[in-house]
Amino acid sequence: MSSASSSSLARRARVLGAATPKNASSSSSSSSVARRRSTVSRRGVRDDDHHQHRHRDAVGLDDEEENRRTRGRRTTLIATVASTMTMAMSASTASAAFANPLRALGDARKASNARFIVGPVALSRGRLAALRRDVAYDGDDKDAVVGDIKERLTSATLDCSTPRDALQAYSNVKDVCTLGILARSVTAGPGANNAPGTEAYVDVYAALETTRGTFRVLEDVLTSTSAREDASARDAAFNACDAALRAFAEALLACFGFDDAAREDVKSAVPGAFAR
Repeated sequence: MSSASSSSLARRARVLGAATPKNASSSSSSSSVARRRSTVSRRGVRDDDHHQHRHRDAVGLDDEEENRRTRGRRTTLIATVASTMTMAMSASTASAAFANPLRALGDARKASNARFIVGPVALSRGRLAALRRDVAYDGDDKDAVVGDIKERLTSATLDCSTPRDALQAYSNVKDVCTLGILARSVTAGPGANNAPGTEAYVDVYAALETTRGTFRVLEDVLTSTSAREDASARDAAFNACDAALRAFAEALLACFGFDDAAREDVKSAVPGAFAR
């Protein structure tokens, strides 16, 4: 019985001996797994920290970009408000005429028409002044300087004395005098419209007839040798023509119905028609 017990004990010892390394290996494997888990856990913590830092950096950049955009929008808004206020202040100080764009356009067109209409009057006055100087010239070559008196007078009066040859036949059926054409333009259009009997109509045609009368007197003086050499008669005739032309220019301008400022603007633009 003792022997059987010993055998049994020996077998148990062998079984335990064989099991011991296996258990040790299991324990070692468990420790390894635990270490790996710890390492992974620490790495996970580091990765989480890294991602959190990157997220905070990204949020910071987004905040800075948003602040920059907000500042830009604020600057644009301030500039727009300032520009609007400036334009409003400028508009409030503009003249009443220019507050209405259509009226401003109409006034500008009318002023342009007026300058165009009185321009030939300035031309006539200038040519008559040049003819006056040449006729008064007392040099040996006076005839060459003066040239053909009648041709120069026709040119200076804009065909309102004796028309040039090319217009002679046509003048029998229609007025070829440039000043007469101007008078029609400011009464019947297109320059302006003033019905017969109105003050502007009466005044402009009265001034036209006066001017034509002075041209006829001047023509008589210049085509007469004796009268042309009379300085006082010659000067009187030229002075009358110049004064009549200036009055005619004023009558033309009155047909447009300008206020004082607009009338002065036209006179400044065409001084030759109004200068004394």
